[in-house]
Amino acid sequence: MSYQPLRNFARIKSSLKRMLSRVRILAPKISPKPSLDDLSNLNFGGLLSFIISLSLEVVKFIFVLTVYSQKKTLNGLLRIEKSKNWFKKWLMWRRGVLFRPATHGGVVILSVLVVGIASAFGGNQIEATSISPTEGGLLIAGTTSETIIPEDRVRSEIVTHVVMGGETLGAIAKKYEVNVESIQWLNKLQNVNEIAPGDELRIPPLSGVVHKVQSGDNIDSIAKKYQANTQAIVDYPFNYLDDSFALRVGQELVVPEGVPPAAPKPKPVTPTYLANGGSASPKANAGASGKFLWPTSGDISQYPVWYHMAVDIANSAAPGVAVADSGTVTLVQYLRWGYGYHVIVDHGNGYQTLYAHMNRIYVNPGDKIAKGRTLGQMGSTGRSTGTHLHFEIRKAGVTLNPLSYF
Repeated sequence: MSYQPLRNFARIKSSLKRMLSRVRILAPKISPKPSLDDLSNLNFGGLLSFIISLSLEVVKFIFVLTVYSQKKTLNGLLRIEKSKNWFKKWLMWRRGVLFRPATHGGVVILSVLVVGIASAFGGNQIEATSISPTEGGLLIAGTTSETIIPEDRVRSEIVTHVVMGGETLGAIAKKYEVNVESIQWLNKLQNVNEIAPGDELRIPPLSGVVHKVQSGDNIDSIAKKYQANTQAIVDYPFNYLDDSFALRVGQELVVPEGVPPAAPKPKPVTPTYLANGGSASPKANAGASGKFLWPTSGDISQYPVWYHMAVDIANSAAPGVAVADSGTVTLVQYLRWGYGYHVIVDHGNGYQTLYAHMNRIYVNPGDKIAKGRTLGQMGSTGRSTGTHLHFEIRKAGVTLNPLSYF
């Protein structure tokens, strides 16, 4: 395959040689200063034959050149496509650590393109027109307009809120869907009434603590300080942590469900339902349609949230993991990132379950497995900070809240 361009070049060169040889054959028949006798002696049949032959050679040359150009262009496009796919997979594996610099770089490139295009059309005259303050969606200095934020937009960073007359801390917290304590602690307020119109409050993206990294901090120490779960800090997509979980001094980390040191943290309810069905399961949600068995024993170390629609069950003893319902094993993967060693089981009724971060896997793709049978052992492979099971329930490609099915 790598010698194809050389063959194409040799073919083109051969065509050129044949054309030159025909020119040499014809050239002696005409003197440098041709006379009428020379022209009369010229073999016009031979000339016609030469022109036809030359035309055929030109057509062949153009055909070979076109094929060669098409192959080179196609190979170039394939290389670009492969590079794009590799880059996309790499960004996914990095779990967003390069999202911010990639976005900034894209904005810079886009700005340069806009300036270049504007310069190219700089000579165009624009007719001045009268525009009302809000016509065409424009906001003119000295006017006001309400900014509408889509309800489903997920905030990734801290925002600033200016307190209006009559607002309370509770109303502000409800507006941004966070708890009062999170706003109070971030702004170092002694009590909830310590706000006045015109005050600027920093609002965290979710309920929890925003911690500024100091020298000597690491993920474990931060989680311990705020009585939070280490895995929850790692899984929060806008903390931009790489797979080494390295921190830099001054970096702000969002600690989901973190509690300030002075505040007590309520003890989470720990289910006692074992993989072998030793005790009854919790009440099923009235709207739930699947019946699943609790997959292992241990404490819930992380509850489902929008960016982590799964339940994490931690147990340092690394017990066995049971399949939540009968089905067929559709996927077994051994990864060093992401889910680590994980299994997906299709239950044949539209539901699938996923079991991740395992240390050992005892099944293979295509295996039929009965409800309650052990499919692996709990572990800490992939993007994990400790021994636990990451358990998901999916339906029609959508990840659901597992706790709604127990």
